[in-house]
Amino acid sequence: MKSTRNKRWRFVTVLGGILLLLSLLAACGSGTTSIPTRPTAVSTPTSTPTSQVTASSLVGSYATTITQADIPQGSLALPGHWMITFEKYGLYAVFLEGFAHSAATYKVKQNQVTIINDATCIDFGQSEGTPGISTGTGTYTWTLNGKILTLKAVYDPCSPRELVLSTHPWVKQD
Repeated sequence: MKSTRNKRWRFVTVLGGILLLLSLLAACGSGTTSIPTRPTAVSTPTSTPTSQVTASSLVGSYATTITQADIPQGSLALPGHWMITFEKYGLYAVFLEGFAHSAATYKVKQNQVTIINDATCIDFGQSEGTPGISTGTGTYTWTLNGKILTLKAVYDPCSPRELVLSTHPWVKQD
């Protein structure tokens, strides 16, 4: 019980940092990405966003819906309206029903995106014990046709993230 309370407390204290970071990015003209700001608990990525601008058409916010029928029995994935945001300074954020769900950093190399140190995957131990792979890291190929983003897992030990990211195409919001 104490471990759960400590995790919740850590989530709550880290939330302020995430909201501050997002506010600072918006104030610095990081783009016109619209990010829901209703508070919730989420951990910050363990690595920091890069100071280099990511020059990729992947930058932006995308939405999709995961239904209960999409989720296999026993999965930790959650149904609902999901949004992902790839900021131009290497920050990746995930929202479920408008509430912050997770955060990480990311890198793009050609048609692959690597999500690094995803806070939720780390907290729930979804990628522990994977040799040679940092905890919370997954790699996907991506294609963007107009406003439709399709992600396909190359390797992702975090099965709930893989389900959410690759089950349905994403629609660009901005």
